[in-house]
Amino acid sequence: MQQNLRRGRFRESIAGKPPATLDELLVRAEKYIRIEETSDVRAMTPSKRRARRKAALSAL
Repeated sequence: MQQNLRRGRFRESIAGKPPATLDELLVRAEKYIRIEETSDVRAMTPSKRRARRKAALSAL
């Protein structure tokens, strides 16, 4: 399974300590997804952040 993952911290985490269950794998994956999404938002310019917030609010 590891060979199909992109290189990065998640892949290293899985290789270093393989998850015992599918649930553990999903919990760890969600953690890395949140980290990546937070990094993406911080890397955006302020105008892109505002546009993303507006889109999220209008979807509610």
